Amino acid sequence: MPISAEQEALEAQKDALEMHRYAVWGLIPENAYKRVKKVMEALREEFGGPEVEPHISIVGSCLDTEDEAINRFTGACMPHLSLLYGSLTDEEKKRAKEKVLAMDPSITELQYVISRVALYRVNFADRTQKSWVKVREGNLKIN
Repeated sequence: MPISAEQEALEAQKDALEMHRYAVWGLIPENAYKRVKKVMEALREEFGGPEVEPHISIVGSCLDTEDEAINRFTGACMPHLSLLYGSLTDEEKKRAKEKVLAMDPSITELQYVISRVALYRVNFADRTQKSWVKVREGNLKIN
């Protein structure tokens, strides 16, 4: 049974007032996306971990309402690129690094401009990250 426009508006308002975890991700442009995705898939195949879209973490894990998160969306810091998610031993980390360098020795020199970012609602209890939801996406102004 379809819900009314009024019910839909009330649900949206309720969701905007609830506290959730949010993260801001820089979206990798197509020219670098395929290379990064290929390395991530190979690492995940050998070491496990959830499938995650290639991104640059700009702001991680802020507990906010959706409105507060959107207001913070413009202030970002401390970006980094994660090729693999999961809990690895020091030996596994060493092997993963060796695998990356064997697959694509110049990936650490890869340069690109992040022109788009995304705000995600995240739940770190969900190790698969399948419940993570993209809330908003936007273009960065490049001066």
